[in-house]
Amino acid sequence: MLCKDPDDDAKAAQKSELKKRPYSVQDLIRDEHHIRSGRYIKEHGTDLKLDHIEVECVRLIAEGHRQIKLDSKEYEDYNEDN
Repeated sequence: MLCKDPDDDAKAAQKSELKKRPYSVQDLIRDEHHIRSGRYIKEHGTDLKLDHIEVECVRLIAEGHRQIKLDSKEYEDYNEDN
């Protein structure tokens, strides 16, 4: 989550104005880290020794992890505690 994109300062300033409150580069990175992780996986799949199917699976997991609560009933069968 520490990787900074060249346009992050401008994007954070824009969000600060829109939200009418301070919004830092760190806030931006935190809010976008799942998308940034997906992009990194797609761009570096070969370096990560993933084939094209694994890249897509791992990318989807990275991008979706902020949207889905893995401790929900839907994932009950997949939790290690069960």
